[in-house]
Amino acid sequence: AGFAEGPEWASLERLHLQGNMLSELPEAFAFGLPRLRDLALDGNRLERLVGIPPTLENLVAHDNEPLREVQSLSELSRLRELRLDRCSLLVHLPELPASLEAIHLEGCMGIPRCELRALLTQARLV
Repeated sequence: AGFAEGPEWASLERLHLQGNMLSELPEAFAFGLPRLRDLALDGNRLERLVGIPPTLENLVAHDNEPLREVQSLSELSRLRELRLDRCSLLVHLPELPASLEAIHLEGCMGIPRCELRALLTQARLV
């Protein structure tokens, strides 16, 4: 069995994987965790943030220095908080979900200010 496969993972609501030097998430990650609400991936080496479970309410992925790509977040209809601080290589954010209440992007100097303003306005955060 691979990561997050089996009945013991089905009821998991919180998963903290910070500081594990992860460079990617397993392919079946989103499907193996049907009740996951909180995911902490900070302090890893992720280059892409894809395969995120649609049930998330809080996504913490700050301090992933090589992070360059984030999947579409508009389908995460329950996401309330997103933390991507100090992901300095990130140059673009996809559309944000309407459910978002807080976003943390301190130190994300690669994202153009005009794009940030448009995204925050669209998500009603300004």
